[in-house]
Amino acid sequence: MKTAKASTLPSASCSLDPTSAHPLKRIGKGIGKGTGVLLALCLLLCGQNDTKALAAEIVAQIDGEIVTEHDVAKRSVLLQKRLVKALPSLRQGKEDRKAFALDLLLLRALQQRHLLEERALPVADSAVKERLSLVRGALKAGKTKDKAERRFREELARLELTWEGYVGRVAEFNSPVTPEDALAERARLRTNAAEPRYSLEEVFLPRLEAGERTRRTADALYRSLKGGRSFARLKAILPAPYAHEGLATQLLYKSDLPPAVLDALERRRIGPGGIVPPVTSPYGVHLYRVVRQRNNKTETRYSFVQTFFLQSRFEASQAAALADPEFCKAPQDASLSLAYYDLQTFDDVPEVDLNPDLKQSLSTMSLGETIGPFAYAQGLLILVTLCDRQKAAERGDSFAELTSGLRLKRARALSLRLVESLRTQANIEKQAGETLSSLPVK
Repeated sequence: MKTAKASTLPSASCSLDPTSAHPLKRIGKGIGKGTGVLLALCLLLCGQNDTKALAAEIVAQIDGEIVTEHDVAKRSVLLQKRLVKALPSLRQGKEDRKAFALDLLLLRALQQRHLLEERALPVADSAVKERLSLVRGALKAGKTKDKAERRFREELARLELTWEGYVGRVAEFNSPVTPEDALAERARLRTNAAEPRYSLEEVFLPRLEAGERTRRTADALYRSLKGGRSFARLKAILPAPYAHEGLATQLLYKSDLPPAVLDALERRRIGPGGIVPPVTSPYGVHLYRVVRQRNNKTETRYSFVQTFFLQSRFEASQAAALADPEFCKAPQDASLSLAYYDLQTFDDVPEVDLNPDLKQSLSTMSLGETIGPFAYAQGLLILVTLCDRQKAAERGDSFAELTSGLRLKRARALSLRLVESLRTQANIEKQAGETLSSLPVK
């Protein structure tokens, strides 16, 4: 990060009514190539006093793109309206709010610049409408009549979806989730099956330039949060820097919770509605809501063996051997004398992972029963032996859930690292001084 005094920043502006189009927006687009001509022209038209006024108005630059006091003030006011509507008891310092608004502007600039350079795929209008519908559901509000507000929401939704799509594609390319990964995750989760499960929601406050003010903003939000409804509304207002599918809530076993959340649980430092005190990380500040899940759902789970034979070498005596009550205890050993082609064992599989035909067959079989042979492929036959069937608590370890969870986990980790990498590589210049604005602090 580079810090520059006000006098070193580009300085050119004409005084206009604050309600009209801001002149810096037009100038900002020209910063870079041809900057000198633009500045010289403004110097002639506006005079030295107006030039000094512009220098005071510029809050920061990021890779040549300027962020003005007008930008920060507009975003700050909009942010305040939304936050107070969701959290009526919120008490937040004006300068803390402006600092956080600047960080959101810088984050958006970082993402937009990177996405344009990487030629991210466009987002369909239908996807934007779906995201807005989800956000409105969390906010418990109908369509806004304010055109500027509606346009802002649409642009933000499009940016978030574009970023999520990009991060998801990069994560899938660099670290794709394989069937083996999902099965390994299932095996790991089985060691936690007796643990309680928790729903975990998160709000993330990026910390780019605001520093300690971000923490103060997080503290103010934490003091104002009451219950799950407020948290859901806050989550719909603040953008996340990583993929989030439909503002989804994670379901995690206790030992899989983030360390800070687990520590808060064990120390009984969880506030009303399950709100965890703000957690600082290298990327920013995190607010979590964690709630114990009383899950009464059950599912049928199966354990079975599939044995494959060459059709040309199969005899009825081989099928009879599979009906031995001891077969399921050690199928590999029991099958050695059967001249089988291949053997696959499946333990504790949720029924949602089974294809409809296999599920129908297993649901009607007796324990230890073998059915088949069925023609398979390339001259093979298959026989299926049911070893166990039981009703058990729903564990959230279906193949689809495991795959989706791993993808989301990897995408989130990649996105946080990517934003931090963009921040360290970007040329960010900010006004010197403790406040972001040259305006008097009230």
